[in-house]
Amino acid sequence: MFENIPRMKEAVRRLWGEEEIVPPGIILANDRPEWYAVKRERLWATSVTEGAGAGRPQFDIANEPAVGGLLIVVVTSISIFSPVAGLYVLTLDAAQGAAPTANLTRDFRNSGIQSKNRILNTVGASGIIIETRNSPAGGPDFQFLNLPVILTQSHRLSVFGVAASALNINAAGYEFNARPEELAI
Repeated sequence: MFENIPRMKEAVRRLWGEEEIVPPGIILANDRPEWYAVKRERLWATSVTEGAGAGRPQFDIANEPAVGGLLIVVVTSISIFSPVAGLYVLTLDAAQGAAPTANLTRDFRNSGIQSKNRILNTVGASGIIIETRNSPAGGPDFQFLNLPVILTQSHRLSVFGVAASALNINAAGYEFNARPEELAI
């Protein structure tokens, strides 16, 4: 199967010096973190805090590359720290607002992270809801469960916090520049 995806074929050649033979027991999609760079995947992370405001805090992970191409952003982890009591909502393609900033690399062999994040205060949750989490008063830190989420060009994954409260969030994942055949289903 990997032979039809040039990026994976190149990874096999670079890791084992073989053109078409993958050693038994190796699953390229569930591999060691240091192999991400060989597959031309870039690890990223971000940690942000939005102070309490009049609206509802919103955090976005956005696939808005500065250069053309078929960027794929995979969000593997989103954690909320020190949550206040209330409902937290994870959505796809919410309304966007503030200017985005680049996510940070987690592998210093590979720079050029193209995925972005933004944090802002907004009126209320928007987009397609994919998960909600209710935090009790003084609730423990938590992670969203419906991950990973794969974002193609111009799509966003958003977290909406509790109105008039701060939002402390960490997110991580990886991205890669895909070829057209990798988008086919």
